[in-house]
Amino acid sequence: MTVPSAADLILEMKLSSTRLIHPELPNNGGYSTWFAELRGYDHDPENLIALGSASIVLFRDARWNPGFYDRMDEVDADMELIAAAVRDPSGAAADELFDEFGGDLIVIDRVSIEPEYRGKGLSHLLVDAAAEALSPDGVIALLPMPPGDERPENVAKLQRHWTDAGFIEHRLGVFVRAAVRAEGKS
Repeated sequence: MTVPSAADLILEMKLSSTRLIHPELPNNGGYSTWFAELRGYDHDPENLIALGSASIVLFRDARWNPGFYDRMDEVDADMELIAAAVRDPSGAAADELFDEFGGDLIVIDRVSIEPEYRGKGLSHLLVDAAAEALSPDGVIALLPMPPGDERPENVAKLQRHWTDAGFIEHRLGVFVRAAVRAEGKS
């Protein structure tokens, strides 16, 4: 079977979130998890092709939320590191970061693109579309580490990949960017 070129496909993104709802469960305090699926079709929308996916954490008003760091710390070590990178040493939000980009924090936890569609900019497209849908007035943060492969050359390659999408290294190896890029930026 011939694999259609990504350029020949009509793309769609599906965003979903799962929340536990129960009167005895604590309020998530602005924290939610999301899953974004990127799919495409060439002529028939009934024949969708899975192209990739992303796991995302959205933290509303991370700049002002007093429970931000503790909630991120509860998730895992990567989220704790990202939280530490976007906070100043006093434990408050890093004002210069949120002044420039906005108050919500969108953490890209994992991005996966099907092997035959890699190298075509689909991971950038997926992150852009998801961030714009979730919080166009926010900061996107990610920790570019290949899963299970921390060799310096592979980490550097992944860092370059995200730098090409407009991310800059902020602190502690965490890369950040505005949720919606300025006009004219690719």
